[in-house]
Order: sequence, then C-alpha cells, then structure tokens
Amino acid sequence: MEIIDFINDIKKMGGIYYKIWLPIILQFHKKETIIIKLNVPLDISKSSYYRVINYGLNVFPKHVKMYSLSKNYSELILSINEKSYDEKKSKEPKIETIQADPIQLEPIVEKPKAPRKKAIETSYPNEVYEDIVNFLNQATGKNYKTNSVINRKFITQRLNDGFTLEDFRQVISVKSTNWLGSKMEQFLRPETLFSNKFESYLNENIVSNAPNSNLKNTYDQVSIATEFFNSQG
Repeated sequence: MEIIDFINDIKKMGGIYYKIWLPIILQFHKKETIIIKLNVPLDISKSSYYRVINYGLNVFPKHVKMYSLSKNYSELILSINEKSYDEKKSKEPKIETIQADPIQLEPIVEKPKAPRKKAIETSYPNEVYEDIVNFLNQATGKNYKTNSVINRKFITQRLNDGFTLEDFRQVISVKSTNWLGSKMEQFLRPETLFSNKFESYLNENIVSNAPNSNLKNTYDQVSIATEFFNSQG
C-alpha cells in the first residue's frame, strides 16, 4: 500500500512524472539493497528528468516507511529501513505453534471372510447318485461326474421331494429322446433335468416328430441305457 500511495502522488504531478518513475518503481523488490541505473530518455531533457527524480526522492519518505531511497550520481539506491521493518514485525500477530499429541492409529483388523455355503451334502447312498448320473451319461453321451457336489445337490432336492430312482430314469429317457439332435440338447444336464420342473418333465410324453429324424436312434440309445441299468439289478 505504501508504494501505491507514492505512485498516486507521482501521477498527480502529470504524465511526464509517471512516465519517468514507472520503470524505476517496477524494479523495486524485496532484496535488502538494490541499485537502479538512471537513464535519461531521448525525448526528455536532462534538467527535466532530474527535476522529476528529485521530486520523487523528496516525497518518497512521506509515503514509504519500509524502504529508504537515495541518489548517488546517476544511480538510485533502494534499501530496507531496518527500524521501520523491525517495528512492523513487532506489530504483526504472533502465530503460536501448538504441538499436537501424536495420533495413535488403531491397527486395522480385517474381518474374516465368511465361508461359502456348500451345496447340500450327500444324504443318500452313493449308489443312488451313481445310478442316476451314469444313466444320464449313457442316454445322452455326456460325461457328468457322479461325485460332483452340484449334480448331487439337484438329485438330493428331488429325492427329498419324494421322487424315486425310476422317476429320474423316466425324465432322462423322455427328455433325451425329445432333445437329442436339437438345439435343446445343450440342456440335457442335471441342473436343468433335475430342477423345479422335474415333475412336469416326468409327466411329458415322447414327441413322435423329434427334430432331425433322430427319434429312432435316440430312442434306441435310451433303451440300451435302460436295459443296461436294469441288468445291473
């Protein structure tokens, strides 16, 4: 603000004063001491130039207390006024540094992940699951595992509903005959055949117009599987 007051005073004196002093003021900075060369512009007489400089030197202390400005031949010397600087510093509010207590961070304890729920455990003799899955593989040409937990889960659910081994063979026989050789063949799998639709599949009949004219071949394949498992006792 002090420098601005000085500039406003210079402006009041006219354009030539502002023109001469502006380049000088732009060289002011916070160094302790700076030396500014005085250069007389070509369009201003030397006497006019130094008259303007002397005016500025006279009014500078009136507006600016932090710095002192003096002339030494063709140079201006700008330096910090130590007394004014110390007084200003003493008036500035002191900022107290508060030492905060160190923050104690609680250790992060990860919660153990809940174990995945397993499919329903086997609750029927292994032979039951093996008979059903092997019959499915024989009838469809697939290779489902008899010890698969997922396969056994669906079988267990239907056995718990009261369905029998013969019901499983009936569903496999009907759906294999109707679906083999068609786009539905991909659904000849335990999760489809032994799903909640099991009872509706059990009450279906063999379709006489099976796709791709594969009815006889698939029927024979299912019949062979049935005869084989019947022979096993």
